[in-house]
Amino acid sequence: MSRRVGARTAAALTNDCLPIGAAHAARMGLVDRTFPGDPGAFERVVERQAYRLATADNHAILLDAKRDRRAADEQRKPLHVYRREELAEMRADILHDRHGFAAARQSFLNKFPTPTPAR
Repeated sequence: MSRRVGARTAAALTNDCLPIGAAHAARMGLVDRTFPGDPGAFERVVERQAYRLATADNHAILLDAKRDRRAADEQRKPLHVYRREELAEMRADILHDRHGFAAARQSFLNKFPTPTPAR
């Protein structure tokens, strides 16, 4: 995400956990494109777009570039390191209840509204 919006915005999006709409996501560069319409229309537009991308003359070049970016990312910081870090964060959240996990879990299990943690 930080590649698209920068480290500061990425941190704000992931830490604040506030909803953003599609138009806002497009303005900030988080998504390439938005498509209007109901879910059925959206599905048809996405299928057409996917077909266009898959059959474009440069699709092999696009895929090669994506593979190269992914390989460079993996060299910089392997995916298993991200997994290990995320599991450590989850463990700390659960065991030390850093962000109100216990109350949120109880609310979910008992079908009560989730309390909003103080930020």
